[in-house]
Amino acid sequence: MATIDRFSKAVEAGLCRASIDLSRPLVIAFSGGPDSSALLLACATLRAGAGLEIVAAHFNHRLRGAESDRDAAYAEATCCRLGVEYDAGAGDVSGYARDTGTSLEAAARELRYEFLSQAADRAGAQAVATGHTLDDQAETILLNIVRGAGLRGVAGMRHAVDLPISGDGRRLRVVRPMLALRRSEAVRYCQERGLEPLIDRSNADTKFPRNRLRVEAIPALESINPAVAEAIYRLGQSAQGDFEVIDELARGAAEAAISASDGGVAISKTRIRGLHKAVARRVMMCAYESVAGTLEGLSGVHLEDMLEVGCGRAGASLDLPGGLVMVSDRESVRLALAEDLDSDCPYPPWVAEQSLKTPGETHLAGGFRLVAQEQGVESLEAGRGYTAMLAPWLVEQPLVVRSRRAGDRFHPLGASGPVKLQDFLVNAGVPRRWRDRVPLVESPAGIAWVAGQRPAEWARVDPSLGRALRIELFGPG
Repeated sequence: MATIDRFSKAVEAGLCRASIDLSRPLVIAFSGGPDSSALLLACATLRAGAGLEIVAAHFNHRLRGAESDRDAAYAEATCCRLGVEYDAGAGDVSGYARDTGTSLEAAARELRYEFLSQAADRAGAQAVATGHTLDDQAETILLNIVRGAGLRGVAGMRHAVDLPISGDGRRLRVVRPMLALRRSEAVRYCQERGLEPLIDRSNADTKFPRNRLRVEAIPALESINPAVAEAIYRLGQSAQGDFEVIDELARGAAEAAISASDGGVAISKTRIRGLHKAVARRVMMCAYESVAGTLEGLSGVHLEDMLEVGCGRAGASLDLPGGLVMVSDRESVRLALAEDLDSDCPYPPWVAEQSLKTPGETHLAGGFRLVAQEQGVESLEAGRGYTAMLAPWLVEQPLVVRSRRAGDRFHPLGASGPVKLQDFLVNAGVPRRWRDRVPLVESPAGIAWVAGQRPAEWARVDPSLGRALRIELFGPG
């Protein structure tokens, strides 16, 4: 009986560490396996001693046919035996994985936590408790290391976390009160209470990375150190403490560096450059999570690439997991879903070559237009931005407007000679995703104006002539 008491007290301590109020309802994620069964038994004991109100929630993934249905029936029967309220759900994980292009593991997790969130709402619960053990923590940390994770990955699972649900802003409080307990202790606890948990045979299938670690890698490491799981757990605890310090510094840095931008966020390059690399990495994580709603799939390699773009020259871009794209401008980097990035593009879609009316109005795709007119030079603009003042003799030339072509060269205003247009656009900080959309006004003598940038040196206005060709690019509306 002493072992049972110790286990129940350890679970109670884990709940307290996760700031769970034992007077409020708690949902137990109950698969019917040894870990969740031990958690349910311990919480049922706490229900009698501390008045903890619990609901067991079982999700049928429908991945193993009749076995999955058997598990659901067993879970319900166990709850009936213990006098615990039971909430059941099911989902087509295979179909969802196929439709969304995700792995079976990711699809199962997403559907399971969606169900658990709904179960928590129905029960009016403060959180959902899972049966993750010290062994699960060791496996998670090793898996993260193998995948190249940073300090947060080495920290492993937290005792309490708010998980985003379905990317719609909802969050589910998940607590793990058994993280300091071994899986063998959970098995023994069930045996001593006369309960025979279910054994999921898929846990031995080594085609899944976690199972391969459990079946092959952990035993190999135990031949070097029999207490390797405990050692990895301590590593995670140490990393978690270090991460919390960095996280606190990063929160303030993130508030200063990150601002909302249409469809995503903008990150100040000046702010990022002034941060310690460890803090800067965390700021990038905050930025990514604020747009994606999760850090799922983001690795240490991705963070290094994000920092390189965030501190690098304008025009660089980076594709990231979850369909996100990071692009560098002069003063900031923008992070958003790919489809949202062009919402602020000041240029029309790709421009096929067409004649430019001088004077007159030339319509481009996407509702853009170029307006050309001859005027006096009393109020000459600098020739930058979306208005250009060009030599008046160009009015008599056959002008065209088009997008760039391979090999284009351009002689910028104030430069000593022609340069590659590609180099000019890069040095001007035009993002890569915009470069094919920049309208070019061309005469037989060459490119006279790069819209949004500069006119050509040879097309500059001579004030003594008293006249100029003014061309302005207008957006939709």
